[in-house]
Amino acid sequence: MHRTHSAGFHHDPADPLACPTCHRRMLSIPRKLTLGPLRVLSCPHCGARVHLEAVYATVLLVLMAFALPLGVVLGHQLGDLMQLAVGGAVCALLGGLGAVLPLLLVYVRWVPLET
Repeated sequence: MHRTHSAGFHHDPADPLACPTCHRRMLSIPRKLTLGPLRVLSCPHCGARVHLEAVYATVLLVLMAFALPLGVVLGHQLGDLMQLAVGGAVCALLGGLGAVLPLLLVYVRWVPLET
């Protein structure tokens, strides 16, 4: 049921919000999005000290840092190129969201928790 990665942590692919020790859900999606690689939480069920796997979390945070401005610029340029009535600011906002939302989903789903 649970895979052990080379780093020694357990990851339940069925529930990325579950504690790696007791395997019960301990986080909501918004709370996991605010959890970084250096922040440690205690599981409310078993008391285990849980944090995100640092390498995966850092790589995705860096990708998001580059994707947001790139998406904003590309969205603005595309809005100007297509001469859309909504304006460049709206296209820039949509471009930024379009670039970051998939990475947020990856962050929630595939950045594992570890003890």
